[in-house]
Amino acid sequence: CSKCHFSGYIDDFKVKFNTEEKSKIKNYLIKFNEITINQAQQCLIAAEIKEIQKLTKKEIASCYITGSYLLRENSNEIELRKELQLKAKDNLISALINNEYEDKTMIANINYLIAEMERRIGNFEEAIKYYDLAIKDPNKKDWVASVANEQKELALKKIDNNNI
Repeated sequence: CSKCHFSGYIDDFKVKFNTEEKSKIKNYLIKFNEITINQAQQCLIAAEIKEIQKLTKKEIASCYITGSYLLRENSNEIELRKELQLKAKDNLISALINNEYEDKTMIANINYLIAEMERRIGNFEEAIKYYDLAIKDPNKKDWVASVANEQKELALKKIDNNNI
């Protein structure tokens, strides 16, 4: 919303909030009153609103991932990109711990995404660990092993390039 900066997906604007939820969200949004925000910041706001609502970690992670990809070629917003990637990674790990993915073929995909977030922020050893989890997952989809191996090579060479 250009007026109050409430952010989210289209369906998020259709949600009916009770008085307590409205109050929490309005109090959170106050800090954005006089600020022009970009699309990546909108994703950050959307994720943090989902945190206030105590939604699933996978829903929260999705907002952070989207925001980070919006900044992947923006050299002026590196710190925000890394913040979004770190938060995406943390929420993806929590989603796995909470068993939020019923489709077991998704686990390898999520480990691959965690690895990518780690590589892109320069945590190469952690990235390699998660690439290996994705590659070794017996339930992985066909594409995962080849893509994870390819990206793992970047981590082994300590390449954190976000354009790859």
